[in-house]
Amino acid sequence: MGHDATNWRETGWLIESHKLPLYGVAFNYCNVEHRDLFATTGSSKAIVYRCLPDGSIKKVHVIQDADDKEEFYVCRWSIDLVTSFEGHGHSINDIAVHPTKPHLVVTASKDHCLRLWNLHSRTCILVFEGDGGHRSEVLCADWRLGTKSNASTATGTPHDDLMLVSGGMDNRVKIWNLTPFRDFIEESNNWDLNSGVSFPARNVEFPLHNYQGIHWNYVDCIKWFGPALVSKSVSNTIICWLPNDEPRGISDDKSTFEVGKSIPGKQQRRRKEGDAPPGQEEGEARAVATLRLEGTKDVWWMRFSLDFRGNILAQGTSRGAVLVYRMHPLQEQYVAKLKPRRAGKNEEGSRLLVRQTAVSFDGKTIVSCHEDGSLTRYDAVEKG
Repeated sequence: MGHDATNWRETGWLIESHKLPLYGVAFNYCNVEHRDLFATTGSSKAIVYRCLPDGSIKKVHVIQDADDKEEFYVCRWSIDLVTSFEGHGHSINDIAVHPTKPHLVVTASKDHCLRLWNLHSRTCILVFEGDGGHRSEVLCADWRLGTKSNASTATGTPHDDLMLVSGGMDNRVKIWNLTPFRDFIEESNNWDLNSGVSFPARNVEFPLHNYQGIHWNYVDCIKWFGPALVSKSVSNTIICWLPNDEPRGISDDKSTFEVGKSIPGKQQRRRKEGDAPPGQEEGEARAVATLRLEGTKDVWWMRFSLDFRGNILAQGTSRGAVLVYRMHPLQEQYVAKLKPRRAGKNEEGSRLLVRQTAVSFDGKTIVSCHEDGSLTRYDAVEKG
């Protein structure tokens, strides 16, 4: 275990009436006045809660689907909207909301594709599928935060805020450059909903980069971490790595990435031109760090979370605990292991398996959602 200047304590917990698995939990980062709100998804319900100052949890709103057999897997916060979208041919496994343009939302689906939606104009803008797309379920997606001053729509030089990453059951990670579609995305903002004509969504067939050797099983969670990526599979590790086109040493005022050897895998066997279709050539990556987990091996859909600034990473375990990692400076061993008090010695640990964690905007509160329909709140306490 690493060293940390913070203690964590359990301050509250509750169990939802359906007592079925909670697959998703997310804090509100969109509205500064309501960052004490978080939402959960499980069964056919999405429920909004408030973290009260005394450490307790208050239910404030319940969304119940008309179909009791519906299952909600994921939730994210965005702009005010009361509508639904149709387009995917199967379950939606993840939702990624643009960090500065929350009306732009990407969905990742069991139908092997991703879709980009404009919530303002209620249009589907782009569909990511084809020869260069995923070969199985897309499990996760995330937007990159920031903008490059030398980015160009004309040349296709990537804007950081138009970079998307996805991971799936095909063991692949794909980075998508949306810069060539920047004007097309802007055009969707002004689409007339009353025109009677659907917005002419375009197909994005090939990613900017494709990686297969980062993980050798399902990629069920991936997040941007500055210029690096943090991704997880089912092997009791979380890998922090740099894609092809990033510098081999990156520093800022908080941390330094000590970049190691190339990540082992098929990407090391460079393919000759013509051996693979565009978008399927395997990229090279450089390892930054490997976070050591416990209690996650061979179980998928156990997702980590980061606070808004990327200081804290929280990962749940199959026995109901939450492992906390400091990311500045990056520490490979967890600095705290949080265990719910109700997980007694005789309790069946698998019922408390943590499917998802959420870290508050300021990194001072962690919420975990469990297989038995319960959720647990932990708060940071500075050591005296």
